[in-house]
Amino acid sequence: MDFLRHTADMEARLGLRKFFIFALAILLGSNAMLAMALIAKDNNHRQTIVPAFVSKEFWVDDSNVSGTYLEQMGQFVLNYALNNTPQNVDYNITMLLQYVSPSTFGEIERSLRANASRLKANNASTGFHLTGVQVDTSTKSAVFSGILSTWIGDRRTSHVPKVYLVRFAYSRGKTYIVDVRETTPKEPLKEVAQPEDNPPT
Repeated sequence: MDFLRHTADMEARLGLRKFFIFALAILLGSNAMLAMALIAKDNNHRQTIVPAFVSKEFWVDDSNVSGTYLEQMGQFVLNYALNNTPQNVDYNITMLLQYVSPSTFGEIERSLRANASRLKANNASTGFHLTGVQVDTSTKSAVFSGILSTWIGDRRTSHVPKVYLVRFAYSRGKTYIVDVRETTPKEPLKEVAQPEDNPPT
């Protein structure tokens, strides 16, 4: 009887030992797979962002942005810069200047304020209808083609093709506007000369 009890006790201990060995093997295997996954993981964080008022997904990561991001942000900039009336132009300037780089803030603000003064003096409104876009991710730039219309009161006084360049800088997860200007289809990186009293519209 003692022999049978001793045998049963030994079997129970052996079974418990096998269980712990099996559990330890699973734990070690899981740790090994987790370590391999961490080693293989790309440490460059990327996230997908879908703003409420745009139609395309785009991404930004630790050091770069997607082409669709530049396209959507460029449209955002031109909406505030070109779709203006005497009533909303000051608000649009305030919104836009929040995104301007400190290095070009003064120049861009002067251009926007001069344009606002001209619109108010002439009771004029402008609207930009986009027809095409080209993006250069290497320079974080987007070139937009379209038709700029101008109204004096209720009368449309001009309806002309225009091309605009919007260039960004991206640092520490924040996007800055460094350039907004009219350009040409053949040389989109070349600035169009403007008279001192007639800034880009």
